[in-house]
Amino acid sequence: MDTQEIIGKIQTALEKCSTDSSIDKKDIRIKLSIKKGLIVNDTRCVLMNKKDDLHEIDLRTLLNINPMQSLAVGKYLSSTLSGLAKKEGIKDTDVNARIFTKSEDFYPSVTLFNENKKVREITVEELTK
Repeated sequence: MDTQEIIGKIQTALEKCSTDSSIDKKDIRIKLSIKKGLIVNDTRCVLMNKKDDLHEIDLRTLLNINPMQSLAVGKYLSSTLSGLAKKEGIKDTDVNARIFTKSEDFYPSVTLFNENKKVREITVEELTK
């Protein structure tokens, strides 16, 4: 998937989550963190309302992708988060990225966090490279 296709899927996911949960688009967040596995790490996705965790959501459902793609994307995102954590001096267990929107068309913005402390804004390209 190229970056524009990924951005499109994230826009659709943010809009669907906002509509399904009745959370205003300026308050909806999707938190991505590393989910440690026995053999391979995966990505944990949590729906948030502002700063409050609501519930875990399935990556496959969120992005409307098949199970095999979901496994590959989850592994890839956890690896990217791990790389960003290392670059910023954050433990893998503490790093998370929060996807949100500031625009009418749900164009995604991403912020990197160390637990609940904002580290810096990152691009979708950084998250998916």
